[in-house]
Amino acid sequence: MNRHHHDPLAKTSIDTGLFGFVVNRAPAPPAPVHRNPRDTEVAAARRVKTVLTGLRLDVFNWIKEAGEHGATGKELGRRLAIQRGLDPENASARYSAMPRATELAKAGLVTDSGKRREGSIAWISTPGKAVQL
Repeated sequence: MNRHHHDPLAKTSIDTGLFGFVVNRAPAPPAPVHRNPRDTEVAAARRVKTVLTGLRLDVFNWIKEAGEHGATGKELGRRLAIQRGLDPENASARYSAMPRATELAKAGLVTDSGKRREGSIAWISTPGKAVQL
């Protein structure tokens, strides 16, 4: 069952999906940290949410593009590093990409292919699962 809510800041309806996270690039409401946040806190919360949503979507697309071969967390990290203009072995990119694959797996959008490369799971998109963008 999908849950819909209205974001008054974006003036759009956002589909949070079955697992409660947004799989599109719609503007996100600021994270409710405390009452009366400063404008800089609201701006920072928006940036972080946008990066995570965008990265989750990028990782999903990269796994889908990999087809039956799948993509490991290390491979996803290399791709992210290259996208960001970093060294392909940059650890921060790997540790940003790998958790997104795990989140997608928990949401049922990707699955363990049963293959292993470099000691890592090769993720594939879950057959029959569609993502609304």
